[in-house]
Amino acid sequence: MEIVKGSFFIYNGNILSSDRFDDRSVVGNGAVYEVFRVIDSKPLFIEQHTERLKNSFKAIGENLWVHDSVISSDIKRLIDSNTLDIGNIKMVFHTDNSDYYIYVVPHRYPTNKQYSDGVKVITYDALRENPNIKLVNRELRESVNRKIADESAYEALLVDNSGYITEGSRSNVFFIIKNKVYTPPVEAVLPGITRANVIMLSKKLGFNVIEDNIKAIDIIHVDAIFITGTSPGILPVVMVDDYTFSTQSINLMRLMQSYRAFVKDYISSRY
Repeated sequence: MEIVKGSFFIYNGNILSSDRFDDRSVVGNGAVYEVFRVIDSKPLFIEQHTERLKNSFKAIGENLWVHDSVISSDIKRLIDSNTLDIGNIKMVFHTDNSDYYIYVVPHRYPTNKQYSDGVKVITYDALRENPNIKLVNRELRESVNRKIADESAYEALLVDNSGYITEGSRSNVFFIIKNKVYTPPVEAVLPGITRANVIMLSKKLGFNVIEDNIKAIDIIHVDAIFITGTSPGILPVVMVDDYTFSTQSINLMRLMQSYRAFVKDYISSRY
């Protein structure tokens, strides 16, 4: 079930009251979607999210029919109508018709304690079809969420048929080994916006960034693990299944501080 927050949502460019929202119209498999964060009433990294949306359509042999300027205008009207200061917004574009929806969704941001102490994640044997495209896949989402809840975990790292960790169910994953930052190859994962920015910042800080596969059984040899995503930003991992990891890595702390400053600078530059 899809839940809408706030008093209004956008349907095909029209502002409608949320009591008219029908979750059945947005949860069908195959729809292309994006979720982005709003901070100080400003959409975070919206240019990158819009570009990824267009790339998702190109990957399935179609073109996004709504212009960037229209999407930006819709988002601004949605934020203003809901007087939204902080939260998450979801955009859903159906590939079988010309319907699109933009609406505020519930968010779950990590606590300060989770940022300092890290979170528990589990491994889960699964492989997403078309990993480069953000497509609705209700079956996988529901099965992973059940496992996460059963294990009282924060997230699940997906493991492919060869035993390699690809990505989180709703995040990307990074491994730190000395002064090297590893992350699975982009061909096998959703090219996350936060992921791209973390790679850029890692290089600026002088880290050697390596896109390579790491097997689940080999993670015991890494110094630190963190996940990235729209809601968490950079979030340390303290436990994967039964293995524990340090969340006090100096290199991890440097990356987290750099990312926070990057977000702050972006928001302050928006008018």
